[in-house]
Amino acid sequence: MENKKIGVDIDEVLASLIHELTNFYNSIYKTNFSFEDYHTYDLEDTWGGTKERSVKIVDNFYSSLFFRNIKPIDGSQKSIKVLSGKHDLIAITSRPNFMQRETESWIEKYFPRQIKKIICTGQYFLKQNKISKSDVCLEENAHIIIEDNYQTAFDCSKNGLVSFLLNKPWNKNSLSGNGVVRVNSWKEILEKIKLLEIERC
Repeated sequence: MENKKIGVDIDEVLASLIHELTNFYNSIYKTNFSFEDYHTYDLEDTWGGTKERSVKIVDNFYSSLFFRNIKPIDGSQKSIKVLSGKHDLIAITSRPNFMQRETESWIEKYFPRQIKKIICTGQYFLKQNKISKSDVCLEENAHIIIEDNYQTAFDCSKNGLVSFLLNKPWNKNSLSGNGVVRVNSWKEILEKIKLLEIERC
């Protein structure tokens, strides 16, 4: 399985976005939400209000100091360094196109020269032409995807990819199986990818 392409989500797979987004929201609206309060992938289900309101809040978050304070997920830096030595890594994020440069800068800061390409699909936003991550993976000839969104992981698995789903509060009630492999940490992801490498030798 040498030199195969792996698709890697950014937010909540590489970047601890929800922590800072929640701090941003709480500081503005004087609420007390925590990471564990996000039981679905749709922010409005936690915050209340409409999808349009949530998108606007995230848009404002992108230009805040809270966004600039985002740190990597535990274990992601060491694991990406290991994987990049054997595979071509592509970061695939639902962030909008206008966040391309900032996203590239963050990736280069924390994962220097380890990720070959960064693609923003704009799936969460309302005014951008959207492309599914499974389509991106197929176009890029990726064989594995690492995600935190169950629907995305499931869609990729239906299209022949090995889909690793990093356990989060918003995906814990999703059905297991269906070609989606649940994992609890980056350490577990590395172990399972190593097993795939052995099986396919």
